[in-house]
Order: sequence, then structure tokens, then C-alpha cells
Amino acid sequence: MRILIAPDKFKGCLSAQQVADSVVKGIRLFGKHHPAINIDTLEQPIGDGGEGTVSLICENKEACHLRKVQVIDALGDSIPAQYYLCKAEDGSTQAFLEMASASGLALIPAKKRSPEHSTSYGTGQIILDAIQAGATEIYVALGGSATIDCGAGMLQALGFEFLQNSRAIDLQALVQSGRTLAEIFLEMESVRVPSPSAALPPGLSFHIVADVDSPLHGPEGAIQCFAGQKGLPAHRFSIYRSALERFSALCEEGLDPGQSGRAGKVRDEDAGKAAGASKAGDDDGGKSPGARKVRDEDGEQEEHQAREPRHSLSRQPGAGAAGGMGFALMLLGAELHPGFQFFCEQVGMNALLRSADLVITGEGKLDATSLSGKGPGGLARLCNELNIPCIAVAGKVEDRSGLEQSGLFTDIREIGTGLSPEESVKRAPELISVQVLEVLESFLHVT
Repeated sequence: MRILIAPDKFKGCLSAQQVADSVVKGIRLFGKHHPAINIDTLEQPIGDGGEGTVSLICENKEACHLRKVQVIDALGDSIPAQYYLCKAEDGSTQAFLEMASASGLALIPAKKRSPEHSTSYGTGQIILDAIQAGATEIYVALGGSATIDCGAGMLQALGFEFLQNSRAIDLQALVQSGRTLAEIFLEMESVRVPSPSAALPPGLSFHIVADVDSPLHGPEGAIQCFAGQKGLPAHRFSIYRSALERFSALCEEGLDPGQSGRAGKVRDEDAGKAAGASKAGDDDGGKSPGARKVRDEDGEQEEHQAREPRHSLSRQPGAGAAGGMGFALMLLGAELHPGFQFFCEQVGMNALLRSADLVITGEGKLDATSLSGKGPGGLARLCNELNIPCIAVAGKVEDRSGLEQSGLFTDIREIGTGLSPEESVKRAPELISVQVLEVLESFLHVT
């Protein structure tokens, strides 16, 4: 019997590889108790665009090597970051990087998190280093970001200029001086898009890897759905929706018609989603988002006008990923790749599945969202198509009835039932191993 071990990370507790190691220990325990049953294992921890995805794709590829670079984090402090350079079959150089490596939420202590003063400039520094190293194709995984700056920091690092009173402003310096992103965006007059240069040479292509297909604006947008997770208080959502609406409209106004090839690409199968996202984004009675009246910090209203193009990139699926970084990369012509689908293509998941008799997956929290784009749910769907049983082991299980009704999982196990969250985290490796032992005994009908 061959078991494919393919878990995602237990966020804030164990990496995907550490979870896989614990599953292996559980299988070994089973082997000690039932030596007559021969089990062979394959390991392929999974990612869906979140933290760790790039390492899982690249670390075992001979054509890839790790490159380290000094950048600034979301709050402007100097930190080491890393990404991978890989040789493609045609001899060109590809770069694979994670936004979380430079602009990640996990890099900022909880007490210091301040999305109103955080930027993606460090991610832009990684991209610049990759370009200087010869990369012509750049893949950016967007999970785990700390920012809601609509990719403005990254764009400035790549040569975009933001103008106020006809003069270029230094976004990074302003936020570090205490100005909020909302103040800066709402006072901004225009955005100057750089011409092709050494920083952004012709022929350079960008790719977004994300498990989020939200548009930039509207009820399913970057602020409404994700800003709270990064520490933005709910009473600030409205001003930031307006700020991002203005900034994105200014960016698109700044696109030179001769650079229309930079407009973001969305695969044909996403066209329907784009139309739906467009409708969802129209929550202001048909007004151009950049022209909304917003109440400033002193309670006064001011008209902030910026005309949004009819076919705005902000309405595209994925534009709202990572606080609007998806939109910024689409300005550079990026194509959106659903995270788990991209991961499977890169590691040859279908071939691995076809060689397996059973799959064990899992993640920190298994719930209804696991069935829509996330790794374990996507893997279970593939298993279902190939008629391979799939077992899930999770730190926490919510909406168990819905998960069971989906019919995708042969069994679902939760570690630490009856224990405090702190105890479950502390003992997670051991608890995973025990659950694997027990679920295999149940699956194979042995005691």
C-alpha cells in the first residue's frame, strides 16, 4: 500500500514539512503495531500561494537556487529575505518569490502591526534584485502579506512616481514620518508610469500566484474582506475603501496608451468571474469610485476625483489579493494563477496521485473555505476525480457536517479535542502522529 503524505501548514504552529514529518511518524507507529501490513510512503507537502509555497516548489529542483537579499519589511526595518532563481527549459531565467518574505504579517510583532503605515516596498526590492540577476519571468506568491497599500510601495521601488503639487513624493518616507496611507492616497494628484528601462526592461513578464480571486473594490474587495486580519480597525474601512479607489484610478489614468500591453491578463475561464466582480464593485450607485465624497479626519467632506477606466483592472479577479498587490502586478501585465492549481502543475501532483492508494492531507483549520481554492480541499477534489480515498487531519475542524456532506474526505480527524488551544499547539506533532495511527487502524479495519 502506498500513501501520499500531502498536508498544508498548520498556520502559526507547524510548516507543511513539519506536519508531513509528524504524519510519517504516525505511519511508523502503525507499522510497529501492525508489522504484517506493508506501507510505502511518498511525501509532497502542499501550498496554495501562501507562505512556504515557493520553497515547496523550488527547493528540490536542480535548476533552482536560493538567492538572499537585504530588504526592508512592511514597517521599513532592514531584514534578510530570499527567493529562488530557476533556469527554464528554454534557457531563460525565472524568479519565484513570496511577498511574505519581505512584506509578511508574520515578520511584524503583533503589538507593532500598523497596516496604515505599512508598505510593500521590500517586495519591490526583491523583484528589482531578480531583474538585475537576469530574470525575465517573475512569479509572486501573495499569501501572508501585512499590507493594504495596493502595491504602492512595490510600484515605487520599480520606478513609479506619485505626484502631489506636481512634485514626486516619497511614499516610504511619508508613512515612516507618521502619515497614513489614506491621507497620502487621497491627497495624491497623479501617478507617473515609468517607460521601459533597466528597472522594467521590455519582455519582462509577471505572474500572480494566489488563492484569492477577490476584486480590489466592493463588498468582496481587499479592505472589506481582509484588512481586519491585518489590524485595520473596522471604523477605518470606509476611508481606506475610498483611498484605494482613488489610488487605483490614478494608476490606471497614468498608464500610457502605448503601454496597453501592460494591462493585466486574466485567463479566459475567469471572464465570468471578472464580470461578476465588476458588478460587485459597483456599490456606489454608479459613481466612479475615484469620485466618491469621503469624510476626512476632521469631519469635512472633500471631493476626490479620479476617473476609473470602463474596463478597470481593479474589477479583475485577484486584484484584491494581498491588500491590492494583485492590482499593482496587473498594472505590470501580470497573469493570475490560482495558487493550488499552479502548485500542482509545478510539482507534478497528478502523477504523484496516480501512484498512490491513499492520500493524507490536512491544515491548521479545516472549514468551508477549505473547499474553495485552498490546498486540502483542492487535493481532495483531485482524489475524488481519481477515486483515491483522502483523509484529512486538522488542528481545528469547523462546519464538520458541511465538510462531510461534500463527500470529498474519507475521514476527518481533529487533533487535541478537549485540550486548550495552547496545549494543542504545544503538542501538535505528537497529536498528529496519534491521529494518523488511529485513522489508519480505522481505515484498514485493524485494531
